[in-house]
Amino acid sequence: FSESAVKKETILMLATTAVTTVIMIFVSLMFPASSAEQKRSEAFLHRLTVPIGEMDEDKIAVGEHGTRVISPFRVVGISVMLIGALVLVVLPYATDTLAFGLNLGIAAALLLIGGLVARLHNRNVTNVARKHVRR
Repeated sequence: FSESAVKKETILMLATTAVTTVIMIFVSLMFPASSAEQKRSEAFLHRLTVPIGEMDEDKIAVGEHGTRVISPFRVVGISVMLIGALVLVVLPYATDTLAFGLNLGIAAALLLIGGLVARLHNRNVTNVARKHVRR
């Protein structure tokens, strides 16, 4: 990058940050949150302080028909696979052989890892359920 391009990017970033901050403050002062919104916000912030698995809704109800554990691994696996697919989409634009090979390898690794994580999520759900039942 040339020195002027870096200066322009810096100015653009600072200006965007300043304008966004000013607009957020202005709108917050013009339209303050209602008491119901404040209560919801406080309840949400309180939930963030509770460790995962400590809330009643995180516990597994043993014996209920159709009860399942919500596992984030499938969502994470599919997301990683989509990132790998996006890397494949930009692959035709790689003009250098090294860049093409690296992008292809990274895309293949992301697709493989994402597929494994998405596929193996049921095993993790079963193991978590067994741990809760033993308690």
